Amino acid sequence: MNELAQLWANFALTVFTQFLSGEFDAETSNLANCPDITIDTSELCFTLPALFSYLNTRLDCPPKISYAEFRKAIYASDINLQLRLNGGAIGIKEAVGSVNLTQYRLRELPQFSDE
Repeated sequence: MNELAQLWANFALTVFTQFLSGEFDAETSNLANCPDITIDTSELCFTLPALFSYLNTRLDCPPKISYAEFRKAIYASDINLQLRLNGGAIGIKEAVGSVNLTQYRLRELPQFSDE
């Protein structure tokens, strides 16, 4: 994965980690401009095109990368491993035959105790 693609995957990871830690403010995060990204109870639901569009709105001058490169970077990254270390995971909420239309969800993993 090239450096620019890695940058985008890391930026997505940062947003996801903020959501899991409660630092993500839906009111000030410009989610209103991205109707395909929703917060459903304690899950962040999204399509990959919507996530790409949303990340572009979060940067004043986003580095140029195509959606195809972004999608490839997300799939090639270790984002789910990193999220597990932070108590979360991305899974499929609704598969509809096209990766671009598939709904994904970021959710917290259940916490287990040794007791």
